[in-house]
Amino acid sequence: MRMKIQPTNLAEPLTAGNLLYDLVQMQQQDEEELHGNIYRNQLLEGFDGSGIEFKNCVFHGCQFSQCCLDNLSLTDVLLENCSFSACRLQDLAACRVTLRGCKLMGVGMAHSLLRDVSFLGCNLRYAAMGGSRLKAVLFDGCSLQESDCSEWRWKDTAFSDCDLRKAQLLHTSLNGMDLRSCELVPFAQNVNNAPLIMAAHITVPQVTGDDTPASLSSVMLTDLLRGELGYQGLIVTDSLAMQAITDVYTPGQAAVKALQAGADLLLMPNGLADAYTAVLEAVQEGTIPQQRLDESVQRILQCKYQYGILTQ
Repeated sequence: MRMKIQPTNLAEPLTAGNLLYDLVQMQQQDEEELHGNIYRNQLLEGFDGSGIEFKNCVFHGCQFSQCCLDNLSLTDVLLENCSFSACRLQDLAACRVTLRGCKLMGVGMAHSLLRDVSFLGCNLRYAAMGGSRLKAVLFDGCSLQESDCSEWRWKDTAFSDCDLRKAQLLHTSLNGMDLRSCELVPFAQNVNNAPLIMAAHITVPQVTGDDTPASLSSVMLTDLLRGELGYQGLIVTDSLAMQAITDVYTPGQAAVKALQAGADLLLMPNGLADAYTAVLEAVQEGTIPQQRLDESVQRILQCKYQYGILTQ
């Protein structure tokens, strides 16, 4: 996804500040904004800072613990290696903000408004961000395991190399969002430890561009599994007698499409004789190249030899 994020715009010089002192002074003077400060390695614990605003500020290695920061406003703010433990940031408004290496585990950030925000290498596991609005937001190298990302309204938002396992995405449209670098990370690391992979009949139009089942899709089996992930083992289809296939394809069509897509083994064709005849005709007509079948036969024989089914 091509996306332009407005960078955090920090105006020099910044003044070294004492965070707690500055916040207390601000509240005593009935002010709502702190700007032009840099805070390093400071602790803020149990503080109620609802509705405060930071502009043109930098936070390095600061710890926020059990703080209520609802309706917090951040504009042109950089946070590096900061932690938010048991904090509330409901209705956060952030514009041109960069968070790098920050810990936000379990933080309540529901109904936030994020614009031109970059989360870089952040831990957002269990974070509650439901109902938020995002525009030009990047999550890069972040953990969002079991986070609540439901009911998001987003535009120009991207995830790169993120862990989204068990993240809640209920009522959040994924149309147009490329998640391959996130979803495929654990598979890429272990894919060639599996001697055989079964392709399901699921449809993934965001990846394939159409409603072709993954088991019959060259985009999934050849381009993605063989190409991007470098898988060298056997690919077997799920049962071709399942309704997801038989409602749409004849036995011959399913068999031919599976082999064209890159499958090596066809499981339980719904009409073996029809499938065999269709494949034979496809090879004779050149629709399935002979080399394509030779590759599958070689993988099958190698697998049998590896597991002692076939001996020299």
